[in-house]
Parts: sequence; C-alpha cells; structure tokens
Amino acid sequence: MTDNMRFDLQDGKRVLLKYTGDDHHVVIPPGVTEIGGSAFTGCESLNSVVIPGSVRKIGSSAFSGCYNLVSVVIPPGVTEIGDRAFEDCSDLESVVIPPGVTRIGVEAFANCDSLQSVVIPEGVTRIGNWAFSSCSSLQSVVIPAGVTEIGSWAFYCCSSLQSVVIPTGVTRIGDKAFSCCSSLQSVVIPEGVTEIGDAAFDGCANLQSVVIPQGVEENWIMFRGTPYLNQIPGELQIIDHKILRYRGTASEVVIPPGMNAIGGFAFFGCSSLQ
Repeated sequence: MTDNMRFDLQDGKRVLLKYTGDDHHVVIPPGVTEIGGSAFTGCESLNSVVIPGSVRKIGSSAFSGCYNLVSVVIPPGVTEIGDRAFEDCSDLESVVIPPGVTRIGVEAFANCDSLQSVVIPEGVTRIGNWAFSSCSSLQSVVIPAGVTEIGSWAFYCCSSLQSVVIPTGVTRIGDKAFSCCSSLQSVVIPEGVTEIGDAAFDGCANLQSVVIPQGVEENWIMFRGTPYLNQIPGELQIIDHKILRYRGTASEVVIPPGMNAIGGFAFFGCSSLQ
C-alpha cells in the first residue's frame, strides 16, 4: 500500500505528501510525523484510515472531499488540525479530537453532513471560523474550559444542534457563530464574554431562552428571527433599562425616563420615523 504513498523528509520529519491509490481502507505507516496538505484530497473511495501515533500534524485540506470517509481516529500526539482538514467529508459520523490539540482550523469539519457528535478536548483554545459550519446532523457539542474564542460562523447552520455549553473563559463569540441553528432552544452565555458578534444567533427559530451577562453590548440583530426576541413585549422592546428595538411604525417615538442605553440597530429600518 505504501507504493501509493509519496513521502518527504522535512527538517527531520517524515511527511506524507500524497496518497494516489483507490483503496477503501488505508493504514498510514508508523514513523510518519505529518500528513501533508491535500494528501488525501478527493480520495472518494476512502472509507476508513488508521493514523499512527507518530503523527503530530494533520495538514490543510488533508482529507478534504473524501465523501465516503466514515471512520477516522485521530491519535494522541496530534497537536494541530489544519484548515479544511476534513471539509466536505459528508459521510463522517463521529470524531474524537485527542488531548494535545490546541487549534481546530478554519473550516476543519465544514459540511460534514453526517457528523452527529464531536468531542473537543481540554487544551483547545480557539475554534476556528467555519470550523463546524453546516454540520447538519450535529446534535450537541461541549466546548471545554480553556477555549477563549468561538470563531465567526463556527457552528453556522448546524440545524440539528439542540444544546451547547459555553464555558467560563470564553471572551468572544464571533459573527454568526450559531446563526441558523434552528433546533437550538436555549443558551447561557457566561460571565467574562465581552463581545458577541453580529447576528451570532440570527435565525435560531426555536431559541426561547437566553442568559447574557451584564456589560455585553447587545443588539436585536444578534437574535433576529428567534422566539426569544419576539417574546419581549411592546413596540419599544426594553431589557434592563436598555432599548433593544423599536418595531412600530410611528413617526414620533418618546424614549421613556430611566433608559441608560440605546442598542445597536435599535431603530434600523424605521422608515416612518421623523
């Protein structure tokens, strides 16, 4: 099988540059320390792969477009999963990311339609932009302590995602991070978060309960199209002495006493307001 594999030595590391076969099952030989960028890209026959414990890095787009890849075990020792490493692996059902990984790259598991569960270990500090976007079968995810940033679009359109635990320590939730997660019903955002990006929960059609810490800059675009937003009474929607949104059609609006802030986009689209 190694006849179908091309290797290189780079700074004393044995890198698997390219697999050119069409086997359903591939065993990468011991001693390989890195799976190079695009090494298995487009290997549509590949169902499963065994990665040896010597591997430390899975390169960018390493398994991108392996549509029939169902099973992969990422061994302890891997510290980096590169950008788009498993993008478009539409049959991949589950993945366990080992302790030691500190970075999940941009679009690392994007469009893995069959991915139902993922375990993110302690040690990961950032979940990259688009990392799990459009994983439409993903039902739950536990984000470990130590993660400080959830990237933009990280879980975009994970339409089966029902629950997410965001740990203390996260300081930023990126733009559209959970947008279009239509099964998500509740979310608790911990103390310490200082920034929630634009439209972070936009289009979460079943999101009814949201807990947001004091001091976070909140605007209604974050929650557009959610029951949570619509259950706030009145044309002038107010939370904690802050005007979140005006949804009336009057030409004149009187802001009541006691308000201490007008949220971003609060009067967006009010074409009748004079």
